[in-house]
Amino acid sequence: MVNEKFKDVKFNFPKDPMNTEFIKIWQETIEREDFKNLKKQVLKEEFEAYMNELIARDKPMKPEYISLLTNPPQPRVICGNCYGGYLERTFNFCHQCGQKLDWDSGDE
Repeated sequence: MVNEKFKDVKFNFPKDPMNTEFIKIWQETIEREDFKNLKKQVLKEEFEAYMNELIARDKPMKPEYISLLTNPPQPRVICGNCYGGYLERTFNFCHQCGQKLDWDSGDE
């Protein structure tokens, strides 16, 4: 089913999309040595940041205790890293961000 207001729209796709000027320039760019070196550096930095995040997430963190503004107030426990979702004491990790939880030092 074609929407009536779009029936007269014409698209001009290239006959060979892999042979356009943009693709040619892109291919020349990614083959340059300085681009390859930049790509390696960025990948290395991203990898190091990702590994640091994983290491930090594996260090146990106390959960946060909050109280919902209801009558009567309802206590809840949330992740101290992402503050997402409600946690149960049976959880060893946050189900949203994967943060390891330290229930022993999180008691209030």
